[in-house]
Amino acid sequence: MMWVVREFVIEHTHNLSPPNHIQFLRSHRSVKDSEIAQLQSWQIVGVKTAQVMDHLVDQSGGYSNVGHTKKDLQNSLDSVRRTNVYRRPLVMLVGINHHHSTVIFGFGLLGDETMDTYTWLLQTFLVAKHGKKPKSVVTDGDKAMHKAIKTLMPESVRRLCC
Repeated sequence: MMWVVREFVIEHTHNLSPPNHIQFLRSHRSVKDSEIAQLQSWQIVGVKTAQVMDHLVDQSGGYSNVGHTKKDLQNSLDSVRRTNVYRRPLVMLVGINHHHSTVIFGFGLLGDETMDTYTWLLQTFLVAKHGKKPKSVVTDGDKAMHKAIKTLMPESVRRLCC
């Protein structure tokens, strides 16, 4: 599995982001837990998210030093409010029955997202389904889940959900 570059076509590429735009790249943005805690405590006394963001910008010396956008801050706070407080992945096993209706076959609240945990979940699911394996499986991009499916259900077509 070796790749060899034989030709470089400049029209098929794009310029890299300039250094002063790096803070806008998703891969370089993150909200610290301390900033979420600060936002939560300030919102109790009526301070708005935009005001907290302005304070973080002033405190860090500019937008390029904050490490995230105001929307990232809002999204992080929303995810803290809405997701389960124990930070445990919930896996839904959903399918379509012979009437073409959506059916929940089962679900699992997992302790972690390792291949061993996913393997246990899928083995338990297959026992409940008397060994009948699905024709296709749609998952997110989790590599451990992908490996567990590939190991236990190699004939199932695997697809990424959008």
